[in-house]
Amino acid sequence: MKNNNIAALVETETPAPTTAPQFQFDYASINFSVTGREVSTGEPKAFSFNDSASLNFNDENELNRTLNDKGFLLEVVPALVRRALQSYDSENEKAKQLKQALGALLQ
Repeated sequence: MKNNNIAALVETETPAPTTAPQFQFDYASINFSVTGREVSTGEPKAFSFNDSASLNFNDENELNRTLNDKGFLLEVVPALVRRALQSYDSENEKAKQLKQALGALLQ
């Protein structure tokens, strides 16, 4: 059975009010890159690490393969989704506040 609702992955500390918006996720893409130097040998050696993952919540088989290959996503994705949900602004209040602040500066 297909289930593109990731609520099972995202733990909430308090239940959401019944009037809260409901979300359904279709797709997520995560890109991670780290560059630096290893300095323990005296002569710095450059290193670079890149990883990415695509999560298609509409295809359970593909999603399962990705999670089997990159199990760390089970720890990372819920925190990122929680952050995305907390930043959701259906009324664009943040944009309106910024426009008002910029408008006040121009007067």
